[in-house]
Amino acid sequence: MALCQGRVPTAISAYLGLSDLLSLEAASKDISDNMANPGGKPLAWVTAATQAGLYVVDGNKSSIKAALLAVSTFDRAVDFKGISIEDGKSAKELTKAADQIRKIKIKHLQAGGQFADTFIARFSFSPEDVEMLQGDLRATVRSLPISMVIGNNALVLTLIWSRTATRLLVLAEDEASFKPVSVQLRSISSPLILRMEFCFGKPGGEVEGCGLCDTLQSPQALTKSMRGGILCAGIVADLQYKAGMWKQMNALNLDRPDWKASFSQK
Repeated sequence: MALCQGRVPTAISAYLGLSDLLSLEAASKDISDNMANPGGKPLAWVTAATQAGLYVVDGNKSSIKAALLAVSTFDRAVDFKGISIEDGKSAKELTKAADQIRKIKIKHLQAGGQFADTFIARFSFSPEDVEMLQGDLRATVRSLPISMVIGNNALVLTLIWSRTATRLLVLAEDEASFKPVSVQLRSISSPLILRMEFCFGKPGGEVEGCGLCDTLQSPQALTKSMRGGILCAGIVADLQYKAGMWKQMNALNLDRPDWKASFSQK
């Protein structure tokens, strides 16, 4: 029996990855549309999303597909599991962040940069820090460290946040081979609107970011979101062409409501 003559069995569709699904969709839209359970849920796409670390609440095939494609564009995926795809809006936000970071990488390398690695990561906070922030909005909280390999060096990043300043700590496994880097972060679907660059001449110190870090929502919404961490798209690039990178970093702010007013107040 030809595959296109009926539904793809659930037992088969559950093992298909993103590349398989895209290939089937290109070959036959009918096959792609039929990869669903009796309730009409796009089972194969949901399974692929779950395997990629996404949490599908109520996404249709197009939003799940968009989110999967966005995640696949990053060079690194670090502690990001649990991205919630509730609707087209959340998928669009993820896609926009991935596209902005990808364009920064392309521009940096075209300008002669030596390296630029993109990543998606969740900066998580301990329950104790979240509780402290809930009791005192002036408190400073530190994320749990996340690790990633950039080039031949392993870096450890810790985000340090308070209402008055946002800093980043970068440690290197091999300090002797560490090269000056720029780390740019853009929050995704968070009450905390983060569009910042952190420049490191050497590892081991806390650096205050340049750019925007603000919230348009209530303090209660911010502390509640901290329980799930801050999901960020980011890029680590060499500092040889910092002037060009600074102009590109500003472009991350253009999708933020009233960013001009907020920037003028910094």
